[in-house]
Amino acid sequence: MRDTEYMIVQLSSGQGSAECELAVRKLYEVLTKGYPDITMLSSHAAKTEGCYTSILFSAECDLAE
Repeated sequence: MRDTEYMIVQLSSGQGSAECELAVRKLYEVLTKGYPDITMLSSHAAKTEGCYTSILFSAECDLAE
């Protein structure tokens, strides 16, 4: 059995505004379209509907390239 290497990445709005929380969602959406092996591990919803203060995900590919 082969060990699978993967990355764990966190996107965060930090102390930013609602626009930063929206950017977290939109970046995650773009990444999942380009890298279908991405799996959301956890998320923290923002006060603004449809936005996130953070998203933690894993990917089997190297996103650093």
